[in-house]
Amino acid sequence: MRKTFSFLLISVCIIHLADYIIIPILPIFFTKDKGFTSSQVGLLIGISAIAFQIGSIGGGIISDKRGRRIIYIIGTIIAIISLIGLGMSNKYHILLLLQILNGIGSGMFAPTIKAAIAEISKQSNNTKAFSARVIAANLGVAIGGLIPLLAKNLSRSYFFYLAAIFYGSLIIFAFFIPNNKNKQILKLKQLGACFKDKTFLLFNFLILFVWIIYIQIRILLPLRISALYDNANIAGSIWTITSLFIVFFQNFITKKLLKDKNEYMPIIIGNLAMGIGILSLGFSYTYIFILISSLIFISGEMLFSPSIDSITSNLADKSITGTYFSVTHLTFGLGSALGSFIAGKLIDSLGILNIFPWLTLFLFTLISSLIIYLTKIKKIYSRKI
Repeated sequence: MRKTFSFLLISVCIIHLADYIIIPILPIFFTKDKGFTSSQVGLLIGISAIAFQIGSIGGGIISDKRGRRIIYIIGTIIAIISLIGLGMSNKYHILLLLQILNGIGSGMFAPTIKAAIAEISKQSNNTKAFSARVIAANLGVAIGGLIPLLAKNLSRSYFFYLAAIFYGSLIIFAFFIPNNKNKQILKLKQLGACFKDKTFLLFNFLILFVWIIYIQIRILLPLRISALYDNANIAGSIWTITSLFIVFFQNFITKKLLKDKNEYMPIIIGNLAMGIGILSLGFSYTYIFILISSLIFISGEMLFSPSIDSITSNLADKSITGTYFSVTHLTFGLGSALGSFIAGKLIDSLGILNIFPWLTLFLFTLISSLIIYLTKIKKIYSRKI
């Protein structure tokens, strides 16, 4: 089991390495290199987030029925094709289609790997296992974020090809991924069980607010750096430093702050930390203050991310774990799409250097945190413990 878990973590690391070669430069690539508006960029990123959920739900359902391995391989192939296409294309409608394809391919990985982690870890160790996944992911982010900075003279299109190569390396690990599946024939009633689970749906409604804020950093941070600095690729270095911060301190936070079974509070506190980070980013004009703001923001992720995964695992019907994670990822996609649309509209209307977009997002964070608190999310987590 330990060997299998290690292979899962390596896969997580490589996936995030490949993704974060692209993510720090994606808004800059679309605005500076392709000449699109912030609203168009928001749509490109948002539509990928929605497509991510198509792959996530389809991948989760099929992996529960046919096994994890086939979904892992299909997702890899789709990701490779879409990344190569994104590096080559210049037309907006083609890029939209490729972003959809990329979202579907990427979406197949997340619930498949998370379900595998949930299955090989004991329920009492879920939070610890998912914290290890967070560390592996951010180690990949740290490495990936450095690549655009170190290769600043390289055309940004080539970063998409490099990301495709890393995705290709995942094929090696496909045969080490546990190929578990539900031995019973899955029926529509079983697949619809999670959608009829009112407690689980309420939980997903609440974390939708969290994901709307979470996606802001992917759009607003690169655009702000692009407005302040000639070498916009330094955005990747911010992700590298914040990810190393997670690698070194996630275990400490897990042991000291997430050991209590009342995991609703880390979600609320994490959401507030992201809001504070966003607000302070709006007042930042130097690299050091941008970095500090980003660290505040990312500390919020360190609190809520393992808690959301752990709660999902505990609420899930164990025969269709992948489907439950797929629904949670659907919430992530909807939140990301809404957040991307909101960010694009705010920046197009008010400007990246105007303080009002940042104030608006901070107020949204305060209101959403209050809503989460008032719904007594503690009772949601305690349902199946």
